[in-house]
Amino acid sequence: MTRQQYLDAVVKAIRTWCGCQCVGLRIDDGQGRLVYAAQAGFDEDFLRSEGSLPLEHADCVCTRSALGSALESDRPCMSQAGSFSCNDVPGFAAGLDAQQRAGYRGRCFQGFASLAAIPIRVGDRTFD
Repeated sequence: MTRQQYLDAVVKAIRTWCGCQCVGLRIDDGQGRLVYAAQAGFDEDFLRSEGSLPLEHADCVCTRSALGSALESDRPCMSQAGSFSCNDVPGFAAGLDAQQRAGYRGRCFQGFASLAAIPIRVGDRTFD
């Protein structure tokens, strides 16, 4: 089994297990970007705008989870280990003021009812 086949199988298993419409596994591409190594369910417009995120801009929960950083506004949805999980994205977004909203990329907070960003770490290093 190739690495890609394995990652695709993981996406399929997660999607089946949790019943999510969209699932993606992001990795650090070694060039300072967080990219989808495998995904299912996202449309082409979403992938064009969100498929590759610069790690230098911690402007979304995906990059902050990968970097191990968090905004104060993330904290209600953060686990101790640094995962972000929200089952009411519209309600969460409605509770943010304009300044706080600047810390969240619009695409994920428009159109998704739930959102999770779960880093996989080995020791203190995020697995890539």
